[in-house]
Amino acid sequence: MWLLIIALVIAAIIAKLRRSSRIFIIRQNFQHGENPFRNASPPPRPHIQRRGEVEQMVCCEECGIYIPDSEALEHSGKIFCCREHSAAYFSSRKS
Repeated sequence: MWLLIIALVIAAIIAKLRRSSRIFIIRQNFQHGENPFRNASPPPRPHIQRRGEVEQMVCCEECGIYIPDSEALEHSGKIFCCREHSAAYFSSRKS
């Protein structure tokens, strides 16, 4: 029984030391100017909806898909899901 307790304590100490050494290495790299996240762009910020808030859905004039109003594109009073559908809609109407 004592051997099991001693083995668990030693395993816990080793795990703690490994974690500490990783943190130390990361801190050392940041102090010496080696930032691995230097060229990374920030992640896109999602549209945050509050509880109970419902966003209006609109229909694309070209394909008929419903998309949230915040993501829709408007061109000449018409609503589209993307620029390609806007261009396709107006090019087919001019011909």
